[in-house]
Amino acid sequence: MNYYINIIVFLLTVFIMAACVPTKTVDISQYQQVEADTRIAACKPPDYVVKHKKPGVAVSTFEDLSGTRLKNLGKLATEEFQNMITDMGRFNVIERAQAKKLDKELDYENDRGLSNEAWAKKHNAIGKCVNYVIVGAVKDVTPNVSQKPGYRDSNGNWIAPLCKATVQVSVAARVIKMATGRTIQSFEMQGNDTETQRTGCQVTVGMARKAMEKAIKRQGRVDIARAIPVIGYVKRLMTGGKSSKSRIAYISLGQNDGIQPGDEIQVMKIEEDVDSISGKHEIRYINIAKGVVAKNGLSGTECLLILNGSHNAGKVRVGNMVEQTAKRFEEESQWGNVKDIFKNALNTIER
Repeated sequence: MNYYINIIVFLLTVFIMAACVPTKTVDISQYQQVEADTRIAACKPPDYVVKHKKPGVAVSTFEDLSGTRLKNLGKLATEEFQNMITDMGRFNVIERAQAKKLDKELDYENDRGLSNEAWAKKHNAIGKCVNYVIVGAVKDVTPNVSQKPGYRDSNGNWIAPLCKATVQVSVAARVIKMATGRTIQSFEMQGNDTETQRTGCQVTVGMARKAMEKAIKRQGRVDIARAIPVIGYVKRLMTGGKSSKSRIAYISLGQNDGIQPGDEIQVMKIEEDVDSISGKHEIRYINIAKGVVAKNGLSGTECLLILNGSHNAGKVRVGNMVEQTAKRFEEESQWGNVKDIFKNALNTIER
């Protein structure tokens, strides 16, 4: 029976994910460069965007503040977060050996109470290749065990008691920008795991790890994608037919940045302004349009963006900045939760 449950869950997942991810292939022969496609944005992207260096991210060792009898949860959370950001493919992930050295440095700075200004000036040698540090802790582990009594069926056979063990794990994390020492985003993730058994029912470390993995790989990926965006720029534009709404763009993000066909990309323009009161120069990033990554034209360093029908597609210029949104990660998180609901329901029916 368990074999058929896995088959049903697998087929359901494939069907849902196939429905969510566009697989459109662009016929580039139907597009050409017109005069509007050669216009350059008034404000070009910053130098760090043009050089396109992957953000360096280190995962600090997570603490275990849960007070549970289950052991090594902080270590397990650290490993899960390290694996998650590595799998995203968009960061230069610092190896654990170097991250542990950074742990000691951060503890030292915290003990000294270093100000943000002093931190910015110091920016120690260990942190030069690290742009962001993720720190966190396992905050809470909530186990729950319930049991239905045994009974005899209509044939007089004894049916053993049915035991249901559930655990919810809560993990908190912060993203620190190394250049300033400031927290740019904090978030909390929760995951659950359930097992139903006839004998020996209890919450185990394995269950806690599964719950933690769901929390980090689902909600954690969404939060990290929002906190540390992958940024590039529009390299080339082309128009199809006479409509400015039928456009495609080559952008400086590709497979090396974790980009996949169907990903949603936000296009932005940069506006410079001067505060009339303080006289300070200000920079604003204004959203112009959204596009979807095509199935073709994807390489390690660039991809083809479909702007067709997008609001304000005609206003996009060469040099505009682009940013991958968290939409794919949000959808994968949602459908992962749906899969769990079906699997738990089928397991209950089986028993």
